[in-house]
Amino acid sequence: RVQNPLLTDIQVDWGGLQVADVYPKQIPDLFSAKPLVLTGKYNGSGRGTIRLRGKQAGQTLTREIQVDFPASASQHDVLATLWARTKIDDLTMQDPGNAERLDLRESITALGLQYRLMTQYTSFVAVEEKIITDGTTPRRVEVPVEMPEGVSYEGVFGKERDEQKKMAYSTAMP
Repeated sequence: RVQNPLLTDIQVDWGGLQVADVYPKQIPDLFSAKPLVLTGKYNGSGRGTIRLRGKQAGQTLTREIQVDFPASASQHDVLATLWARTKIDDLTMQDPGNAERLDLRESITALGLQYRLMTQYTSFVAVEEKIITDGTTPRRVEVPVEMPEGVSYEGVFGKERDEQKKMAYSTAMP
């Protein structure tokens, strides 16, 4: 399959449509049984013709695709998240050595927060809070959670606190 791409040197002419931030920037070759997916943003609405050009067996091939970009389509809201994930991947690849370019880090973080995506700079923590009402003033109850496998108490809280815990346990024993 890799030896015989279906289409190479692919280019897309958006035909004047207001399209921006299309990823991947460098369009790869098209192979059998592997779709080529481009994600981008469009501003406003519009109808037009996209022209897809490439080489098939050395010959130039052009396909025209009619598109209709609606002003809004709530049933396709998930596509914005797909675009954001693709942009985050592109930004991450711009700094493969993790030299921590501040501009890329800020862009990745902003996208992660805006589109609620986990990135190398953002994460999400689930916090459960319960309110118990027993006729008195409501109070917060903290629910203890076991340490994850491979994590030691000493590694999280330090040796000194671990020793204090052991001392408190031994003095409480009869």
